Amino acid sequence: MAILDGLGYRRERQQPAAALGEKILLTLGEAQALTGLSRDHLKRAIAAGELRAGKLGRAWRIKRSRLEHRSRTSS
Repeated sequence: MAILDGLGYRRERQQPAAALGEKILLTLGEAQALTGLSRDHLKRAIAAGELRAGKLGRAWRIKRSRLEHRSRTSS
């Protein structure tokens, strides 16, 4: 790594474009972090039609409003 640094190659850590609290579309991992539910639980809810989500490429995306609506109606 020191050799690459000496050559000017640095791997910069990219900051997220928006803080998690401001994002409209969430990944499964972000939804998991917000709700405390497991990824498997979220995937089962999506498959059962209990939670609406869409695929963007290979990854699931969940609208924050749908996640918040589900948590309000299931409590």
